Amino acid sequence: MDEFKDRLLELIKSKNISASELSKKINVQRSNISHILSGRNKPSLDFVLKLCDYYNDIDLDWLLKGTSSPNPIIHKKNRNKTSSINKIVLFFEDGTFETFSSK
Repeated sequence: MDEFKDRLLELIKSKNISASELSKKINVQRSNISHILSGRNKPSLDFVLKLCDYYNDIDLDWLLKGTSSPNPIIHKKNRNKTSSINKIVLFFEDGTFETFSSK
């Protein structure tokens, strides 16, 4: 399983829901999921974020890149909810960037 659509299908099966139910849960059109599963479209960033926000037990590396873990669908994220931001990097259109650090 090296494609996002395969991992999405695995997620749907593991959660024992239909694609239609998933669309309602993450508030996207059913056609968006259908187009991803058929290979017609790649997922948008908005889609991935909605999926990860709703199912916060999904390993994002597994979902996006297929990086294996013992059980990727129930793999908890390493960052806990009380983590604070350490660094923010802004990239500008002219190729420059600016870094803000909490240290």
